[in-house]
Amino acid sequence: MRSLCHKLMVCLAIMTRSFGVAAATHDAPPQNHNIKVAENAAICAAFAKIMGLQTSLYPKAAKQWHGRQHHATNQMRDIAIQNGRQDIDQQDIDMITAFYASWILSRLTNDDRQIDQNAFQKTGKSIGQTCTKIFYHADLSS
Repeated sequence: MRSLCHKLMVCLAIMTRSFGVAAATHDAPPQNHNIKVAENAAICAAFAKIMGLQTSLYPKAAKQWHGRQHHATNQMRDIAIQNGRQDIDQQDIDMITAFYASWILSRLTNDDRQIDQNAFQKTGKSIGQTCTKIFYHADLSS
């Protein structure tokens, strides 16, 4: 559990560094709305990454999930650049996505590493509310 907390703190630090610090160094007020949108895009990219792992079982579905992940990561990158982080690269995006994927998976299990049905339902609802619009636009663009 301690390792999970450490990973979450590292993830939050990276998100702050990637999306918030540059905005705070400019004279313009930080664009908090855009930072929340970037965080939502990171959550959706992470979920799409997890779902894209079904490549061998459902190749057509996996292709759709990869397209959704690509769309969400592009949204993350665009917002980072708008907030003064022109130096963000694919490695940064991949690291943020991996941390959020780990966070999502950790929310689904209890201390015995068993699926927690209550957490599963809450997480599913949260992802549905967060990602529906992003995935809709991803599907339209592909």
